[in-house]
Amino acid sequence: MKHKIAMLNLVIIAGIFVTGSQALSAADRAMPDEAKAMLKNAVAHYQSVGRKQALADFSAKKLPFADRELYLVCIGPGHLISAQGAFPQYVAPRPTF
Repeated sequence: MKHKIAMLNLVIIAGIFVTGSQALSAADRAMPDEAKAMLKNAVAHYQSVGRKQALADFSAKKLPFADRELYLVCIGPGHLISAQGAFPQYVAPRPTF
């Protein structure tokens, strides 16, 4: 399984990121188990629909890949951001070789 994930050629990071909204109460905040579930769902989605569609979905700011203060960040080869669920404007343009 580890080799399959490594073959994605991406690092998918799911975590609890504070997006600047202090309006969430402690009861409304996401839990670590929810972040882990989001990551597992993201890997399955990537494998199911492929790189291009998955990265677009991860950056779309929609459920199930953005929820409260949880969102995905994908960092590809060369440390370029391939998907960014909170700030899609930070996604690096695809290099043309």
